[in-house]
Amino acid sequence: MGQHRLKEETKAGDSDLRSLVDQDEVSDDTVRAIQDVAAKVYGKIPELFRVKGLVDDPEWYETFFEVAMQWPPSCGLDEKTRHFMGLAKSLAYLWKPGILAHLEFCRRAGASQGEVSEVIKVAAVCLGLGNLEVALAALDDAVTNERHLLSADRIEDERTLEIVEDAKRLMGETPPVYLSRYIVEDPYWLELLHDAVSVLFNPGALDAKTKHLLCVAVSSVSRWQGGVRRHARLALESGATRREVADVIKSSFKTGLSVATQAGYSTPCFVPPESAGGCGEE
Repeated sequence: MGQHRLKEETKAGDSDLRSLVDQDEVSDDTVRAIQDVAAKVYGKIPELFRVKGLVDDPEWYETFFEVAMQWPPSCGLDEKTRHFMGLAKSLAYLWKPGILAHLEFCRRAGASQGEVSEVIKVAAVCLGLGNLEVALAALDDAVTNERHLLSADRIEDERTLEIVEDAKRLMGETPPVYLSRYIVEDPYWLELLHDAVSVLFNPGALDAKTKHLLCVAVSSVSRWQGGVRRHARLALESGATRREVADVIKSSFKTGLSVATQAGYSTPCFVPPESAGGCGEE
């Protein structure tokens, strides 16, 4: 009986926590002011900004809005690039509402279809490469009781060595993935991997700086330290400022805070209508 009653109370409390409050029922001036700002950005007050659990805590409501829903005033990235970063981080989180929202915001900022497609490709490749590198590192001692990394001078296959050298030329260092015995022993798959990774470096719709900043963003939210170090260096070498790199890294906090809050209240901030078009013309 007691457990059953507790479950009912929990469900009722959860429902109340996520219920929506109309603006005319909001008494706090700060909350109402933020809702007015959000309405201008999104076309209406997003449901997340009407959730009772947030509305009932004005101090946190303001903090959440300032930190999670905006870039700092000092940010040096232009609007379109900011939404590229937001899209990439949403992809890394597999957070569909964020993906849909940033696709729409990229469109509004004038991004072309080619640019957005390249953001998706870069984010996907970076996420996959990070997953692979972390997983391979975990194999040390766990499977063979020996390091899985080889030195380049121990690679005998000529084509494999060419790929490893090309990776070093592109990245300024040889990524551990390219020296893993589990990858090197399969030259055909290594070549496919390298073809995919090359999207991070080959000329395309995005410049090199933007691509590496995207990789910094994805690496940050996916906790791939090697990717943060490597692509922060490459971004700086491609013309990014230290402030720009720092802004992208700091934005991993706002994204984590936003994703978890929206998931916790089961209420996305903004999902564009189905009628919203794709990105701008090329």
